[in-house]
Amino acid sequence: MMLASSTTTQAAAEQDCVSCKIIGTGSLFGIGCYIIFATRPVGYYATRPVTRQIIRSLSAVPFYASIARWFYLPPFESIDPTKDVKH
Repeated sequence: MMLASSTTTQAAAEQDCVSCKIIGTGSLFGIGCYIIFATRPVGYYATRPVTRQIIRSLSAVPFYASIARWFYLPPFESIDPTKDVKH
C-alpha cells in the first residue's frame, strides 16, 4: 500500500532544507535528553528505580528518531533528497 504518490514524495524531498534537518534532529535529541534529565534519582524516582529505568529506556525512541532524521532512516526515508525518485 502506497500512502503518498511519487509527486508528493518528490515535493517533500525538495522542501527538506538543511535548517529543517538541523532543527528536527536537535529537537528530537533534546526531548531524549530531557527524559533522561527528568528521571534523575531524586524525589519520585528515588524510591522507584524500576519505573525510572523503564522511562529512561523509552528515551531511546526520540534518540533513534533524531538519528533517523539526520541520516534519512525509516520513517524519514521518503524525504531523502538524494534518493532517486521513479517517475
